[in-house]
Amino acid sequence: MRKAFLLFFAAIVAISIGIPSAVAQTQLGSVHGSVKDPQGNTVPGAKAALKNVATNAAFEALTNNDGIFIVANLVPGVYEVAIQKEGFRTIIQRVTVAVAETVSLNFALEIGKLSESVTISESALTLNTVSAELSKVITSSDLANLPLLTRNPYALAAMTAGAADTGAVTGDTRGLGLAVNGQRAASTNYMLDGSENNDTFIAGVGQTVPLDSVQEFKIQSSSTTAEFGRNAVQVNVTTKAGANAMHGSAYEFYRGAALSSSNVDDNAKGIPKANFVRNQFGGSLGGPIHKDKLFYFGSLEGVRVRSSATKQYLVPTSNWFNAASPEAQSFLTAFGGVPTSNCADQAITAQDIVETIEGGDYTEDPLVDQTGAAIPAATQLLCRTTLRQPTDSGGGLPQNTWLATGRVDFNINKNTSLFGRYAFDKEDDSPGTVSFSPFPGFTTGQNIKNQNLTATLAHTFGTSLYSEFRLTYNRVNTLQPLGAAPATTPCWQYDLYNALGSSDLIIFPGYSPEVCSFAGIPFGGPQNIYQLHNGWTYTHGKHVFKWGGGYLHLRDNRTFGAYEGAYFDSFSMQDMLNGQVDLTLAAIDPKGHVPGESYCITVPATGCTVADGPLGFPSFTRHFRYNELSFYGEDSLKVTPRFTLTLGLRYEYFGVLHSPAGEQFLDANLYLNAIGTPDPNTPLVQQIANARFRRTNQFYKPDLGNWAPRLSFAYDFFGNSRTVFRAGYGIYFDRNFGNAVFNAIQNPPNYSVVTYANPITIAPNQFDSLANAGGSFVLSSSSRMLDNDMKTAYSSQWNGT
Repeated sequence: MRKAFLLFFAAIVAISIGIPSAVAQTQLGSVHGSVKDPQGNTVPGAKAALKNVATNAAFEALTNNDGIFIVANLVPGVYEVAIQKEGFRTIIQRVTVAVAETVSLNFALEIGKLSESVTISESALTLNTVSAELSKVITSSDLANLPLLTRNPYALAAMTAGAADTGAVTGDTRGLGLAVNGQRAASTNYMLDGSENNDTFIAGVGQTVPLDSVQEFKIQSSSTTAEFGRNAVQVNVTTKAGANAMHGSAYEFYRGAALSSSNVDDNAKGIPKANFVRNQFGGSLGGPIHKDKLFYFGSLEGVRVRSSATKQYLVPTSNWFNAASPEAQSFLTAFGGVPTSNCADQAITAQDIVETIEGGDYTEDPLVDQTGAAIPAATQLLCRTTLRQPTDSGGGLPQNTWLATGRVDFNINKNTSLFGRYAFDKEDDSPGTVSFSPFPGFTTGQNIKNQNLTATLAHTFGTSLYSEFRLTYNRVNTLQPLGAAPATTPCWQYDLYNALGSSDLIIFPGYSPEVCSFAGIPFGGPQNIYQLHNGWTYTHGKHVFKWGGGYLHLRDNRTFGAYEGAYFDSFSMQDMLNGQVDLTLAAIDPKGHVPGESYCITVPATGCTVADGPLGFPSFTRHFRYNELSFYGEDSLKVTPRFTLTLGLRYEYFGVLHSPAGEQFLDANLYLNAIGTPDPNTPLVQQIANARFRRTNQFYKPDLGNWAPRLSFAYDFFGNSRTVFRAGYGIYFDRNFGNAVFNAIQNPPNYSVVTYANPITIAPNQFDSLANAGGSFVLSSSSRMLDNDMKTAYSSQWNGT
């Protein structure tokens, strides 16, 4: 805590005095212009006056000796630009400044009186003549008129040239499920009003806002300038601001299954059509608190989805229960798995199980009951049960959701402006959306509550120096709790549970029974992000200089109950009837032991005892901390009136997730050769065989050499902004998203997943089953972190594996 405070304080001091100090970016735009006389000569000293049409906020700049002016720190919107110079007519033009956009304008003055004016209409087609950035702006008109099934503005990112749907093709749904220009789906930086808006654990969007609160957003897909960090792909959303004129909206959007058709599988089985109803309703209101000075805007949206689909499972019948061993019966009894009757139809017989599922011959190898007698071939052991599962049937997950934003803009004076914005979303997903089971106590949902608060202060020093300072707090909190069944409940699975296809799964008690071999609940917790940013813009002659930087501090407090409920796998139906488990995976506290050691449990028959027993749970919760720091500088040079060259350099430091002082003793990593020193004389395979886990306060060494050069140019062939050649080059560094490193909590000696491949007898409590197993367990680890310098030392031998 003390170190975090000192870093935070140092960043505030450094940024406040304008010293470049990892997330420097902006949502504000700028206007760059050049002014010439009728002979094509530059006009110094001309006044460029800009006025925001909605708020009357005014800005001024003078052209320098090269006839160039710049006005920065412009909130996205429509502006009226007036160019004035004694002896010339006033030129007036309206322009639209988009989020984080640089608008380039060229003015040619006409001889005349200053009181005379010439109005130029805004061109519908504008080309970027100042940088090589590839981007697409989604305007308010696009947001209002384009079809959006869920009214999620981020869905329109798919319109970007070069965006590929990875969710549909590969199943990779990280981020937005889009790979843009070959980038990873997880390698996208999301911003809200210029501040980072990421759920760093899953590399996705953090805060969601109502569609009616979005002014516009911009997707920068390539060749971004040095002020934009981390990723080549940036999604920058800006919210609406109030204006002098009162404006607002009210809406209700309905979608329902009545407008859809049944799927082929349900029609073939005579199953009723999946049902859903989605209602999105809300409104917005904005206006002046004090004309031309103080404005407000607020938006509220509710989402109600009622959605379900038919789900069929095969569950044990009373015949199965009566034939099973007392151990198997006690397990089903403990978790409500005792059936009351047999099926009238749609049943699976003992012969079906042996011959259709397991590929045997029932005449030669029948199933036997607890007395050893053969179970008649026609005995119905499994019965299809049909349930309605709360799930996404076309309208999203069943949920009750509220989204809200509130924003205040204050034009303090002609040189200083301030805005603050608060955003909130709360989503409660129905029980059954995370874990669904025909047995009571294992049906669970999800709760999400996110908040984002930001404040931005923009100031103009004279007519050529601009500063933007921003503070942001972002809290992302997703929880997937347990149901009524305790965490000690194992998920007991038949090894061939899906042999008949996904619509006929054979299910026994346990959380997430379809994926229980790798599911982990309870899950979640609050992720708090604190950000500071300062950016500067200075114009001098033909140069536009930008510099600045930022600081980010992350606190991820999370629980991940992987294998907290043990995974019990029985290889055959006969083993299940006998209450025999053939493979066990369970999380235990190894109490200082590491892989490679035998860990005996008290077994009277063998005389094996453990001095530091009995078995218990490890810690499933971490409170990781993380820091980022960066700075940048760039120069955009107008080499000629038609050729602009931009040179920039960015430095980024990405820290390593680390535990606070009270938990550092729990963190461990794998070291080669047991002592952690690479040995070139020892074969790599042997080093891995000798590897040991050791405690560490750093999972890997951070890279201190993340220098990211940026180079781009734009050439206007004919000087009319109609034909432009642009090109750019840049290096980008991405942070390691939290999910990858967080799995290191499963490293011993704090945590281990015991793997036991010998038969044990099932019991309702996983530790009861393990305690009666006998023999020794093999400790393993689910994590695959390896010290980075060892990877480097043996890079020639890893071969990408």
